Amino acid sequence: MFAIYAEGNVVGEISEMDYSANFGVRAVYVDFSGDGARVDTDGSIQPTSTSNDYIELLPSANFNLDINENLVWRLAAAKVMSRPNPSDLVPREAANLTLVVWVIFRQGSAVMQI
Repeated sequence: MFAIYAEGNVVGEISEMDYSANFGVRAVYVDFSGDGARVDTDGSIQPTSTSNDYIELLPSANFNLDINENLVWRLAAAKVMSRPNPSDLVPREAANLTLVVWVIFRQGSAVMQI
């Protein structure tokens, strides 16, 4: 993962009330690869691998207005990211036959994004 951030700040006055604001954007490049295994219903294990890369742009903005000496109005918005659980990214597949006729299938995927 590689990230870069740019930010701009502004200060001024609106109707004799001071304000400050900042605006920014974070660009994140994610490159992921993983190795895993597929377990078939007969118990055989097959190796598998996958990879994914993508870029996310994450803007943010904050605004503060000093209404009076004891009161500040704040407004903020941002697009954020969090990483999935690593076990959800690793390629894995398992099919389990139960005593009833149900088949339980679980799978992970590296193409999962934010």
